[in-house]
Amino acid sequence: MKNRFLIIAVITILGCGDSVKKQAPEIAADVIYHNRDIVTMEGDTAQYVEALAVKDGLILKLGAKNEVLTLKGDSTKLVDLEGKSMLPGFIDGHAHFANFAGQAIEAQLLPPPDAGAKDIPTIIEILRE
Repeated sequence: MKNRFLIIAVITILGCGDSVKKQAPEIAADVIYHNRDIVTMEGDTAQYVEALAVKDGLILKLGAKNEVLTLKGDSTKLVDLEGKSMLPGFIDGHAHFANFAGQAIEAQLLPPPDAGAKDIPTIIEILRE
């Protein structure tokens, strides 16, 4: 009788183990960046978070490292920033946007890679066109 009770208890405990297992997130991040300040530039003053998750090239979640790591799946790449800060992408602050429209309707006499004016004969041909 004791053995039967012991066997039932062990089977019951082992059977409950599946419900305790950690489940994979519904949406897993492709990449999670962590281990340094990540500057969000949200609001009037810089905001900092501990981790950032990316899925299909878009930010999926940012915040505390332990919250963001809940989006780690089997194929998620973890990027340790190794103490380096992460900043948002920047657009060249020196571009002359007002000139772009005019340049689009003018002859393209810029050298490669911006246009095809690689030599004098090519420039003459572009001007003829």
